[in-house]
Amino acid sequence: MRIGVDARSLSGPITGIGRYTLELLNRITLDSEHEWFIYSSLPLLNGNWSNPNVVVRNWNVSNRLLRMGWYQTILPLWVAIDKCDLFWSPASYLPYFLPKSINTVVTIHDLVWKHAPETMRPLSRVLDSWLMPKAVKVSSMIIADSQWTANDLSCEIPEALSKTIVIYLGSSLTKLAATPVDNNTKQSYLLFVGTLEPRKNLPRLFEAYSRISLELQEKFPLKVVGGSGWGDEMEIPDGVEVMGYVTDVELDKLYREATLLLMPSLYEGFGLPIVEAMSRGVPVLTSSISSMPEIAAEAAIYVDPYRVESIMIGLNKILSSPTLRSALSKQGLQRSAMFSWDKAAKQTLKVFESTIQQ
Repeated sequence: MRIGVDARSLSGPITGIGRYTLELLNRITLDSEHEWFIYSSLPLLNGNWSNPNVVVRNWNVSNRLLRMGWYQTILPLWVAIDKCDLFWSPASYLPYFLPKSINTVVTIHDLVWKHAPETMRPLSRVLDSWLMPKAVKVSSMIIADSQWTANDLSCEIPEALSKTIVIYLGSSLTKLAATPVDNNTKQSYLLFVGTLEPRKNLPRLFEAYSRISLELQEKFPLKVVGGSGWGDEMEIPDGVEVMGYVTDVELDKLYREATLLLMPSLYEGFGLPIVEAMSRGVPVLTSSISSMPEIAAEAAIYVDPYRVESIMIGLNKILSSPTLRSALSKQGLQRSAMFSWDKAAKQTLKVFESTIQQ
């Protein structure tokens, strides 16, 4: 089987969709029974694609509009020339001019454009609301990151109901050799991980943090980890350190030494930092809406992300109780065992193979 992949997310710093694409491709391209064609409008900056069954095709298009044109014209041409049996888009869209004879699988991570459009860049909001439904309707199969996203998608686009399968993501930290943490020198701090953008709800989090007692603020400073996104201009209160983008090794160390992960997002299709934190035994405070309760289950404290007071109460509750933090840590470790990139890769490859056989 000849499989083409939209790998544009591997041409820059690895964040959400890039992480998803990289973790799965690193595993499924090891399957020697299939040939893989990896496409991007820019040179790939991530991954090792030296296997003989992998072909990388990329241009070097710096202009964003030209890259959009490449995706809709040149990419479908390459897919046709390579005689792909199947094309996989990990990023919610499909090229319009893709040959109709080719089977397609598209991964839908979330429906932010429906639930929180005000948190998106205007152009991204328009593209998502227009191109995602088109891709869903014409795709052979759909992969959703969570049952929440699958149900949400079927309500919005009924054609998705009969061809959507849920495949959970994994934690990239579990593959790292964990350096033992010396509990005598372990730091006490709160951790936020994610792109700095409106959907992550940082202004309300900062306000809630500023309302807890000075004693707690001094004992538990807040570290913010993640690259800058759209609309990330905000006032940073005292006690908050914005660290920017960090490496996987640095992130692993930050998780293992953290007291608590904070993720009061306004909307998530999955919530990868929740799984990462649980895999390192870090308690979680997160939102009571969208997919987050599905992912964290009993291993988190839940808050109303639209109410600063709710976030503040949640912080006070968990920071004032070492016993509660210990219980959540144990529950999180148990819960994290069900999330695995190896499992996700096997399930994804099975979707590809079954799609071809239909």
